[in-house]
Amino acid sequence: MHFVMNRHLSLIGVLALAGCASSAPPREHLADAPQFFHINPARPVAELLPLALAASPPVESGEFRPADLVELTMLDPTIKLDIRYATTRNFLGTPLYSQARAFLQRPAAEAVVRVQRATACLCTMHIGHGM
Repeated sequence: MHFVMNRHLSLIGVLALAGCASSAPPREHLADAPQFFHINPARPVAELLPLALAASPPVESGEFRPADLVELTMLDPTIKLDIRYATTRNFLGTPLYSQARAFLQRPAAEAVVRVQRATACLCTMHIGHGM
């Protein structure tokens, strides 16, 4: 699973680097700009995506936690996800992931669930806090 996580980081890295060669939109279009950061990649994302998926993550040495990735919403279905890379609302304006899912190492996922449950009362009080 460490490999899978690195592959996703490699994907984002390749696409981000491709976008670095792009130019900023003209200032006269700022009024029509989306309310989030956006770039126009130097090459089409459809062309870059297969290259990114074929890339291998760097080889790392050292001791790593054994892979124990869990899907966050399987631990707590009340958690609402906003996975921008699965939508057009990201810096490239096109989906990079085919599904909006979140996986974390079990200790991190369990910590997120604890925070979700701790803030659940704030959501029910309509204060607007939560995850």
